[in-house]
Formats: sequence, structure tokens, C-alpha cells
Amino acid sequence: MNINTLHKLERKEKIRIVQLLWDDIANDHDYTYVSSEHKKILDDRINHLERGIANFKSLGEIEQKFNSFKK
Repeated sequence: MNINTLHKLERKEKIRIVQLLWDDIANDHDYTYVSSEHKKILDDRINHLERGIANFKSLGEIEQKFNSFKK
């Protein structure tokens, strides 16, 4: 199937194909979804949670920081 064939499909069929592809990707457990750098960050965060030394921010603090980037 090429891109021209996809363009000719009805939207409903395109969505069905995308869902099938996404399900196939999601079920591929051999695929690494995160880079080694991100895995280390996640592992460090889990370790901090397990040791009880994780730092948390309030929603207000997060919103304030987020809004500071928009200016």
C-alpha cells in the first residue's frame, strides 16, 4: 500500500488502519520506548520515591513555572 492509496481511503478506514498500527506498536514489548538517558531519569525518580526522598511541587508551583515560559 502506498501513500496515494491511503489518500483515497475514507476517513473511517484511515482511522481503523491507524488504530491497528498503534495497537501493533503498543503490543511490541521488545521495542524500547525511552532512550537510555530518559530511563536513567525515570529510574532515579523511582528510587527517590522508594527511599522516601522524592520532592514534589504543588499544582500552583507547576502552573506558575509553566506560565513564566509563555511570557
